[in-house]
Amino acid sequence: MPIEARRVAEAARPRRQRLALPASRFIGREGELAGVAELLRRGDRLVTLWGPAGMGKTRLALELASRWAEAQAGEAVWLCELTACRDLRAVCGAVARAIGAQVAAGRREATLVERIGRALAAEGRALLVLDNLEHVIEAAAPALDAWVRAAPELRFLVTSRERTRLPGEVSYELGPLGLPAEGSSERSAAVALFLDRAAAHRASAPPPPDGERLADVAALVRRLEGIPLAIELAAAREGVLGVRGLLARLGSRLDLLAGAGRGREARQATLRGAIEWSWDLLDDRERRALARCSVFRGPFTIEAAAAVLAEPDAAAIDRVEALRDKSLLRAAPPRSDGATRFALYEGVRELAAEKLAERGEREGAAERHAAFYLAAGEAAAADFERRGALDALNRIAGDLEELLAVAEGALAATAEGALAAAAEGALAAAAEGALAAAAEGALAAAAEGALAATAEGPQGAGRRAAAERALRALCAVEPVLSTRGPFGAQLELLDRALAAAEQLAAAPLVVARALAARGRARRLRGQAEAALEDLGRARAQAAALGAEALLSGIVADLGVLHHGRREMERAREHYEQALALHRALGDRRAEGRALGNLGALHHDERREGEAAGYYERAIAIAAEIGDGRLEGIFSTNAGLLEQERGAPAQARRRYERAAAILGEVGDLRLLAITLGNLGALHHEEGRLAEARACHARAVALLREVGDRRSEAIALCRLGAALASLEEVEEARRALGPAERLLAQLGDEPDVELARVAWGFVDLALAQAARRAGRGDEAAAGAGAARRRIARAREGGAEGAPSSASRSDDVRLLLRILERSLAALGLPEGRGEGEGGEGELLLTEGARFCRPPGGGWHDLRERHAARRLLVALAEQQRRAPGRGLSLAALQEAGWPGERILPGAAANRIYVAMNQLRKLGLKPWLRRDGEGYSLDPALPVHHVAVEPATGGDGRD
Repeated sequence: MPIEARRVAEAARPRRQRLALPASRFIGREGELAGVAELLRRGDRLVTLWGPAGMGKTRLALELASRWAEAQAGEAVWLCELTACRDLRAVCGAVARAIGAQVAAGRREATLVERIGRALAAEGRALLVLDNLEHVIEAAAPALDAWVRAAPELRFLVTSRERTRLPGEVSYELGPLGLPAEGSSERSAAVALFLDRAAAHRASAPPPPDGERLADVAALVRRLEGIPLAIELAAAREGVLGVRGLLARLGSRLDLLAGAGRGREARQATLRGAIEWSWDLLDDRERRALARCSVFRGPFTIEAAAAVLAEPDAAAIDRVEALRDKSLLRAAPPRSDGATRFALYEGVRELAAEKLAERGEREGAAERHAAFYLAAGEAAAADFERRGALDALNRIAGDLEELLAVAEGALAATAEGALAAAAEGALAAAAEGALAAAAEGALAAAAEGALAATAEGPQGAGRRAAAERALRALCAVEPVLSTRGPFGAQLELLDRALAAAEQLAAAPLVVARALAARGRARRLRGQAEAALEDLGRARAQAAALGAEALLSGIVADLGVLHHGRREMERAREHYEQALALHRALGDRRAEGRALGNLGALHHDERREGEAAGYYERAIAIAAEIGDGRLEGIFSTNAGLLEQERGAPAQARRRYERAAAILGEVGDLRLLAITLGNLGALHHEEGRLAEARACHARAVALLREVGDRRSEAIALCRLGAALASLEEVEEARRALGPAERLLAQLGDEPDVELARVAWGFVDLALAQAARRAGRGDEAAAGAGAARRRIARAREGGAEGAPSSASRSDDVRLLLRILERSLAALGLPEGRGEGEGGEGELLLTEGARFCRPPGGGWHDLRERHAARRLLVALAEQQRRAPGRGLSLAALQEAGWPGERILPGAAANRIYVAMNQLRKLGLKPWLRRDGEGYSLDPALPVHHVAVEPATGGDGRD
């Protein structure tokens, strides 16, 4: 047929667009729509939109087809629904009806496929949507391949829970809807879908969602994993249960999420029905594999799957690949070592767990799961204890969910038999008329008695093994929870496991390890007395068992505990004993830790030289064995020491190095402490915005990991920085909770830290009063700050050392507060250290300066001298002893000006002479590199400007 005639014929042919779109609005998925449309536009002819049940594949395909029909007005667009088809003949009939082709019934299947292929080819350019292919994919795939070859101008868009794996297929996996970030109530596609569908089920228009409801909806859609079907089914019940009622009932989502509306196909009416549809399409080996995979709490590797499936690696790979291809397993982010991981959606997991129980295989799968993860977790924990290596910590972190599941499952096993015995005993007591006793706690007493009585009975060994398994799992996860937090997350589980283990006479070594782990967790949670009891018991048991390695670590932990309680001699005794034990065992990592702890002890005792020596030896050992965390800890401590000794540039290098290491290690608690120290250095040097940012980040991290004491200290530092920025109300909001928490924890130097931090609020109020001309009020504020300083520097009763002498945190805030008071220039004298006679003090931008031993000078009109002084101070901070060239000084003093070299040198000489006359002559140096400040000159910044302009202006 000539080309023109063909065009006329095509134009005359009626175009079918059988696209019955749902009445509901299409929400989200714009990126996915664009992505699939681009595949079709670029010429891909077989595109499979695949994904698990309820992900919205059909809805997306319908929306795409509708938009395609509008954009490609000359093309036919058909929808062929295959849900009711059960064989190839039915598929052929459905396709024929969709495109309007006349295909005689009763013909052989091969003939039907061929005739439909010719009919499709005759249609020219068109789009055919084949919806829900998965249940006939084996029978229909060859026919689909034939149609693709027969109709070169036709595009096929297939929706399926399984890929066709045909030549030329391009698969597009459809994942969940976009979710709001954890803890956020921001709008997202998932939130928008829920709100839209919930509104559709209301009799009247709903009120605009407030912040609280949005937060609840965000939490709900995160729990529903962004699966559109689950969200729509939940929205249908929101009017009855409310969002919080839905959240409370999600433990059994398969039955909760039943369709409330008419018009859905049976397989989509409930989440259970949608997943059962996929289950029914599996063969028995795949069903067994999926059921066993339900024991995984989170992502898992092929190696873990092989252990749980009890199959060789090759067979496990086949099973996992088949379940992944059928959308019943999803790809999960790879492990830190690059290992591929898979996971189940929660609805699939719930159904698979039911099937596992029906098959009677739950106990065996759980045993294999526990054996695999205990072996891996204990090996990684031992590796971390030996080397402190990041890869070992990451392996534990990757398996954290599974190890906690092992612990919880084991605890449930220890309780089952005892609870049954307890219930039986309580019923017997009631039958004998002891109803009152039963009501007053007979059940609890019976449970305890049953545990003890059956410890050696027929089931006692099994429960004892379960209790030991729980303790082993909780000890394996300790390295992650004690470094990355949240601290104390395992405390409740440890309490339960230790109670059961001691009732069931579990292995003493396992119990001793768990007691030590609980003692460390309690110390980090601020429970010093309880921690001391646990560590003491663990020490006695380890000594009795001759477990030298365990004993040495417990002794070191006791030293840290006593050190935190300011019991210096007891801390020293334990540190030195631990050091001797570590050396005898040849444990270099533990030796480095003990040396660093001794350095911290000397640091707190103000023996700075000895402290520096211990720190350097500890850092050297940590670097030698590659323990970044240990190096980060003692680099931070060494930086704090150098900051106190007046070497801010060296301190900054230490802090920045430590922060980089600890960030890589992922120790959020220690990273936060390092950031706090860096923020304190920024505060001391007058960079208040940077100080606030560091302290705010430290507070957030410490709150996340649950270190309450360190969080309170960080809040004190943040409050001081905010007050220095004159953000007084914000400072009060930080200092109030910090003071209450430190008072609750009861450590006197920490309580004094909060009182000193309030001195910055006193100072800010005094400065504001002075500017307003309220002299008496300003003097009162300054007086209040001075009294706080005096209290911190005074010794306690009976010659007890002062808080300032016992706490570097207190000393640091005192230094900053005293310098700021000196700048305020109000009467009443100076406290110890106030004013720093041997220091150069600068206000912001060097608007005012006070050289060592002199008074305040006003540089607000001496622009060049002020800018040069700022440049010299910054150079001393960054590179002590190195001079600034004349070119650098010219740019600093007269930025952007073009000046002849001779004129520039003359200007610099005049400005430097002004600085000499202000009292800086002994401290200004000139050498071959240029001008610099003497590196021995302490330079500090203050947030408060003096009350007077001093010597006038030029």
